[in-house]
Amino acid sequence: MSEMHPSHLLQGQSQLNKQTSNVNSAAAIDHSQVVQQARPQIIAEKSEFQDKVVRDYRIIKPIGEGKFSVVFKAQKVSDGTQVALKLIKIFDMNDQKQRDKCMKEVKLLEKLHHEFIISYIESFIEENEMFIVVEWAEKGDLKQLIRTAQAKQTFIEERRVWHYLWQISNALKHMQQVRVMHRDLKPANIFIDAHDNLKLGDLGLGRDFTSQTMEAFSRVGTPLYMSPEVLQGNGYDFKSDVWSLGCITYELCALKNPFKDETKKMSLYDLFTKINSGVYAPLSASRYSSELRYLIDSMLRVDPSTRVDVNDVVNYCEKHITQMVQAASNPDQDSHNSSNLMRRISRMDPVLIMDDIIEKLHLLDYIKGFCPKYNKKPISRTYFAVGSPQEPTDEKVRCFVELSYWLMSLGINSSKQVTPEKGSQDKRLQKRSDNIWKQESN
Repeated sequence: MSEMHPSHLLQGQSQLNKQTSNVNSAAAIDHSQVVQQARPQIIAEKSEFQDKVVRDYRIIKPIGEGKFSVVFKAQKVSDGTQVALKLIKIFDMNDQKQRDKCMKEVKLLEKLHHEFIISYIESFIEENEMFIVVEWAEKGDLKQLIRTAQAKQTFIEERRVWHYLWQISNALKHMQQVRVMHRDLKPANIFIDAHDNLKLGDLGLGRDFTSQTMEAFSRVGTPLYMSPEVLQGNGYDFKSDVWSLGCITYELCALKNPFKDETKKMSLYDLFTKINSGVYAPLSASRYSSELRYLIDSMLRVDPSTRVDVNDVVNYCEKHITQMVQAASNPDQDSHNSSNLMRRISRMDPVLIMDDIIEKLHLLDYIKGFCPKYNKKPISRTYFAVGSPQEPTDEKVRCFVELSYWLMSLGINSSKQVTPEKGSQDKRLQKRSDNIWKQESN
């Protein structure tokens, strides 16, 4: 991954300033006219860039567009890696703020490194165009997933909602730790990779806070997901992103936005009034647990001082997911307290088990020990899940056997170093994993 520094774009920025100096000194240009002129040019260039190689990237096809940009699916020529390549007509922007926004997006992407945030690869200026290269998300975005569920009239399972919520709240937690606010959190900006992991992306409206900055005031974002404090023009902080996350989580459950009236056309005034009231239709109590409904309600509190923060959301998710694992693993233990939970979970989610196992494999440095020895790639958390298309079943069985053999060889070599207590815990974990594997295979 090549790092991007502001100095890499100094020449391009200098050219921009020269090209736009006359425009800035002239009479103001109607922005709508600029957009109308730029968009046909961008659309025309979609076909022009088809199969074109830019730097080390071969463009495959366009997948989206904005006022001054087109996003392509592309492939790195040198190693075959698929990427998303964002072309920005930065020299067509007559507004300095628009150009600054592009530069800011690059700086924010450089700053964020997290498993649930789209990875930044590099950016450069080529043939008077700016290109930003980021990680490719194989399965699209949450907006597409929700639309598919709507079309099929099928609801998303609660345990899947919990996993998604945990992943995005962790991404937001990381952003808060490095003092970056997203400000445009919505299903279309949350992407899904090949292993069904969510990746937060599109930081065009992101805000980088200094250590002294406590609030933002700009009214930016997508109206359906804006918090009341943003709509009211008040100062807002990281809890504004939590409100947006609450809207998204509700939408994953209900397959519709909590504040959009599907029965009539709403004006922006009507929408803002409804958001500020904080009133929305309750989720189905028969389909979703009281714990999930409570957490969504806690994220959608109009008063930010009573709204949960992102750390609360992460902790609540982890606590509940742990309870799900324990309840499914020990059905005879505390059956009275877990009876309602057990009715919602018929069997263990193999992904939950794999999260725990992969964590332990990393502690054993299996990427350096197991993978080269057996010519394997690192194992994803969904690799052994039923229906996972990553590898044929016989290949998964072979991998499972080889991994088990490797683990046993480690146990033989280090048996004198393992205490009886730790050894018994590992045996119980292995036995539990074996039982779950058998259940899922059947």
